[in-house]
Amino acid sequence: GTRKKLQNFLQGERDPVKALSQLVPGLRLPTRVALVTEIAGKEALEFEEYKKRLASINGVTPATALKLSEKFPDAASLCQALIADTSAPDPVSRAMRVAKLSHLAACNLVSEFMEGSAARLAELVKDISKVGLSGKTAVDLASFGRKGLVT
Repeated sequence: GTRKKLQNFLQGERDPVKALSQLVPGLRLPTRVALVTEIAGKEALEFEEYKKRLASINGVTPATALKLSEKFPDAASLCQALIADTSAPDPVSRAMRVAKLSHLAACNLVSEFMEGSAARLAELVKDISKVGLSGKTAVDLASFGRKGLVT
């Protein structure tokens, strides 16, 4: 019935907390979060948690976190942009450019989202770029080991 329709609606939304505010204007954020959790389950709050994670980074304002979450709807797409975008030579510079962040805030963002192999890949891209290769070529070379030889 109605509960199932509401559940399907909320689960189908990328940002169900925001969708609820449009459905029922005036509901406070804690109430919307509680409703989404109750009706659609904790996993439906993934986008809300991602926005909170962005906003918790030192130097990233809530407005910037919202803009970032709209442009990059999940951590994977954000990391991909930080690694592969050719608008700047390294992840920190890309974060500064894409999110219009200060150097410190960009460093914090990269540190928060790029761990392990992604961070090592980003460092390799930066090192390769130092010899004068384009960002795209550096990404292609750094990714070589993961993709194998293309013939």
